[in-house]
Amino acid sequence: DDPAADLPEGQPLLAYIYTERPIYKPGQTVNFKAILRQDDDMRYSLPQTGTPVLVRVRDTRKNNLRTFTLATNDFGSINGDFVIPEGAMLGKYTLEVEINGMTGSTLFRVEDYRKPDYQVSITSLQPEQLGRYIKGETVKVQVQVAYYFGEPVVGARLNVETFYDYSSVSTDVSGELITDEQGNATLTIKAPAYDGGYDWWRTGMERARLQITVDDGSHQNVTGHYYFDVYPTADQISLDTGGRYAQPGKPITVNIRDADIFDRPLAGRELTLLIQTWDRTKFDFDTSSQTLPIQTDTNGKASLQLTLKTGYYRLRLTGRDILGNTIEKDRWIYVFKDRHDWFVRQQEQSQLAISAEKERYKPYEKARLAIESTFSGPAWLTFERGSVISSKQIELTAPLTILETDIIPEHAPNVFITVNAWQTASERVSRYGYPDSSISSADSYLRMARVHVEVDASTKALDIRVTTDKQTYLPGETVEAKIQVNDAAGRPELAEFSLAVVDESIFALARDNALPIFEAFYNPRGLALDTYDTMKPWRFIRQPDFGGGGDEGSPELRVDFLDTSTWLPDVETDEQGQATVQFTLPDNTTRWRLSVKAITRQHQVGQSQTYIETKKELFVRASLPRILTEGDVATLTAFVHNDSDRTLVARVSLTAPGLELDDPAEQRVSLPPGEARVVGWRVKVFTGKPTQVTIRVRAGQMQDGVQLPLSIRPAVVREVQTQSGQFSDATTLGLNLPQVDKENSQVTLTLNRSLSGTLLNGLEFLTGYPYGCVEQTMSRALPNAVVAHAASELGLSNAGLQAELPSLIQASLVKLYGQQHDDGGWGWWYDDYTDAYQTAWVLFGLSVIRDSGYAVEPRVIEDAAHWLKNNGGAEPRIQAYVFYSLARAGQGDRERTLNLARQSGQELDPFSQAALALALHYAGEEKEARAMLRLLEKGVVQEGEYVSLPQSDEDGQYYSKTMSSSLRTTALALQAYVEIDPQNPLIPGMVQYLASKRKGMEGWGTTNETSYTILALTEYLAIQNKAQSATPYRVSLNGISLAEGILDSGQSNVSLEIPLAEMSAGANSLQLQAEGNSQVYFDLTTQYSRLQDASEAIGKIKISRRYVDPNDKTATHNLESNQLVQVELTIDVPEDISYFALEDYLPGGLEALNEGLNASQEPGVSWNYEVLFWDDRGYNYKEIRGDRVVFFITSLSRGKHTFRYMARATTAGQFVALPAQAYAMYDLSLWGRSDRADLQINE
Repeated sequence: DDPAADLPEGQPLLAYIYTERPIYKPGQTVNFKAILRQDDDMRYSLPQTGTPVLVRVRDTRKNNLRTFTLATNDFGSINGDFVIPEGAMLGKYTLEVEINGMTGSTLFRVEDYRKPDYQVSITSLQPEQLGRYIKGETVKVQVQVAYYFGEPVVGARLNVETFYDYSSVSTDVSGELITDEQGNATLTIKAPAYDGGYDWWRTGMERARLQITVDDGSHQNVTGHYYFDVYPTADQISLDTGGRYAQPGKPITVNIRDADIFDRPLAGRELTLLIQTWDRTKFDFDTSSQTLPIQTDTNGKASLQLTLKTGYYRLRLTGRDILGNTIEKDRWIYVFKDRHDWFVRQQEQSQLAISAEKERYKPYEKARLAIESTFSGPAWLTFERGSVISSKQIELTAPLTILETDIIPEHAPNVFITVNAWQTASERVSRYGYPDSSISSADSYLRMARVHVEVDASTKALDIRVTTDKQTYLPGETVEAKIQVNDAAGRPELAEFSLAVVDESIFALARDNALPIFEAFYNPRGLALDTYDTMKPWRFIRQPDFGGGGDEGSPELRVDFLDTSTWLPDVETDEQGQATVQFTLPDNTTRWRLSVKAITRQHQVGQSQTYIETKKELFVRASLPRILTEGDVATLTAFVHNDSDRTLVARVSLTAPGLELDDPAEQRVSLPPGEARVVGWRVKVFTGKPTQVTIRVRAGQMQDGVQLPLSIRPAVVREVQTQSGQFSDATTLGLNLPQVDKENSQVTLTLNRSLSGTLLNGLEFLTGYPYGCVEQTMSRALPNAVVAHAASELGLSNAGLQAELPSLIQASLVKLYGQQHDDGGWGWWYDDYTDAYQTAWVLFGLSVIRDSGYAVEPRVIEDAAHWLKNNGGAEPRIQAYVFYSLARAGQGDRERTLNLARQSGQELDPFSQAALALALHYAGEEKEARAMLRLLEKGVVQEGEYVSLPQSDEDGQYYSKTMSSSLRTTALALQAYVEIDPQNPLIPGMVQYLASKRKGMEGWGTTNETSYTILALTEYLAIQNKAQSATPYRVSLNGISLAEGILDSGQSNVSLEIPLAEMSAGANSLQLQAEGNSQVYFDLTTQYSRLQDASEAIGKIKISRRYVDPNDKTATHNLESNQLVQVELTIDVPEDISYFALEDYLPGGLEALNEGLNASQEPGVSWNYEVLFWDDRGYNYKEIRGDRVVFFITSLSRGKHTFRYMARATTAGQFVALPAQAYAMYDLSLWGRSDRADLQINE
């Protein structure tokens, strides 16, 4: 095994990219810096000042969220920031930089996390053990649990487990599993023996992990780890021969040492030395060995001299430790006088080999090399890594050449010493050392051998010292920090550094996302060179069958709680290597990590960190649930801390609008010095809107207060209904007001003087859609582009939305670029299989966006077209749409399109016929296109003034996978008629049909239906050049005027909110009046939050939900605080479904476990939740948020399916579990929700 084989190769660009912390929440700002160097095999150079750098931010599915450009400064660095959008996808994000065509990247996490308030530290009570134990020995540790502001956590409960790697191992545990008044607990375990299973090669020391999970009473568990080494034997023996080479007849001194695992000498140990000779004929060592007894002295040492003949020897030292375990150590030695005594030790001849006397050197040392060869002659010695650093000619003298060479600073941190030599060909010397008639022969062959050595690079390190004016601060106080930067020799350096001041609890959730800067610049690298024999080319001679192919009255409230206090990305030191900075701390009570990373123009690098704390003598720390539901009864808790040196009697109060307190708002608590007490208030939630929780504490002149937001949602079932239509003169609409939560309900009326105005509702629906798979991303971008392009012709006047469209379109484009697969196609999600219909839809959309005047990356279109041309599939209906997409993109195939029309035109469904007609039209085949329209007309259904083309759903898989619907088919047919036969009498009927299917604020149904309809209507309306007069309007509710105005070219649409306070319970009437003969289009949307004490399960999709005890697998609605529970969602779907979502809203007392965060690791739960593909979990993607868990599934077969996630009971009380819901994202008839549940969590 060659350890150097795993070293990373250098690249032309070294981009050291880092963010100020490793993890963020949606809505937070990410600060970053990149240090850039041109990298010529560690001969670094600065990019020219002002060089543009392209920065890209990609989400967990590689969707490009943002792109912007920065310029390098004179230290070769850039820095910037960006905001993670609210509601953004969770997981690992990538930050990329591109300079001069070269790219570097780093990872950071986006999670809906809760920071831990305390940390768990585990230290050995056996410091003499140095973390080393023999299997079965007693391991004794102290667990210290402390808040980040420095106080101990008293009475915390501990759960203990032991692991090797990620496998739990059983071991005896004794000691108190609860912390004392100092926040400490003492535990002992037995060092477990490693059961390697199939890992037969793991016979030496193994690293074990003691994992302790702690609950401080808040039920927000935190996990700590202690790592220790477990040895299989008590003795560690060594055998030293002074080198690898010796001369015959001259004494060789053999030094032996026996020590324990702490390197303490073991005296009087009896060992045996076996001397085994290499058998040249058997190519192995002789079994008959010379045996010498050895006994160690008081220093654990033994020494003897050996005189050996010419040959190759193995010296094997054996014995038993005090526990009876076998111990063994081998060394090899070559005994020779000159090169004539050298012989090959391997059965298969190696023409050339090289070894170094040592593995590590310092610059300017001499390296002694031994080169073994079967031939003599000139050779070339090179020192390589990413390039040839130096070289020289040498002379080989077979079988052994010994030479000395200089190690120079440029060799640091490592170098590969390579020898190349030509060997003359002969009957016994061929290219590979064996005859091969299929390969041409040559006059000579290039032989090569290589050895890797490490070279000290410590002169490149900076010594950085960070000092602050004091150690402990009050929240909101100003800090003065001094930074001193020196080189490795202690001389001050002019450097640029970044300073990040981050809440230390963040690093309990995720480790730092960047390598230490010195390692990034000066860690050993792999060999990036290959050697080729170009002077003697060779060829294959063909033989048969030969082939290949990431104050007292009112204390001042603390409200500013930040994860990052300060980020200073580019501070420079003065000539003395010094800099002083000041910054103000936020309101957190915690420990802050001050991290400095520095670089000089001479490419010296270093980093350092220090810590400060923020706290008060008396302060309060709230422990609130992530979310509550209207009707919940919960216990809100606060921890009151006394950091003074005397006992305090404190008054603690809580206020929160919308919460009714069952306990006194103000409570008294006695606080001994240095301790904390928990105060609780039982509250009932009687609002459905978020509130602010204010907690104050006073004790004499000491006081503190915090104010924190508390999310509250209504205990309602959300129902949205729309009445859409058109009228002239007047119309009356029925408006029913059931039992609703008026605070969270809304009735909206929209009036448009033309059908074009209704398109804006569709755009707003698409723009605000909460998820973002490939189809939804394109369905958002494409209509936006088309409508924006035709806005003036359509008379649209929503300035706010139109101003946003360019950025929305661009964001969608870069997201689609990121979702494209390596083969050029797209699936529903990035990690789905490439799908022909999905790819054709995106290609069509990109071409339309391009033709609407927006820049689209040409290669993206070309790659998609290439995949479609070769993978369109045999399904004629899919082929028709593929040909339509290719033709619209300017990549059409005329002959294949004509052949499909002639062979399968009559067999196609209406949607495919419309697509094929358009494909023929774009190919210039007007006659064939009109013929296809005549076939399409056979499927037309006329009902009064409405004309539609019903889409059969007999082929369920095709219908579902292509997101098919009659509405969408009619929209595409309308587009075909408008483009090919604009005077066709069916067109007005289709327009009326589509207009009648409007769903107001929900567009036309699914994202796909809305997108196609907007495209078709835009195409139709753009050619309608009808002047419209101003239209006065009036709106009345139950005969009482609400609003009036004029719809004209300056205001073509109006949106009104109907006040629920003026509506009567039950039936109401809404009168709409318009003057003149113009048609007015209306959308009346009711968004009701229905009041229901219990919601029953309804819908075609049946959903049941169980809360299961993971230990005994029994269902329960009665939990204990801090209990783990498995939430089990079982769905029964009536048919095969594509593109499916399942959402479960968490009750207020539960918090879903995010297994990807360090501080929330739990036994029996996977430590890595990133790889969640269908084959592993039954779903394609999962999101864990503070209020819900969402599963996404691309394809779901008919029948029952079960999905699970883990949660922890964190807050005591009675909680409402709102119904879970499931739905097909492109077939709104396939929907269902579970019943509502009540959950009891006991303290």
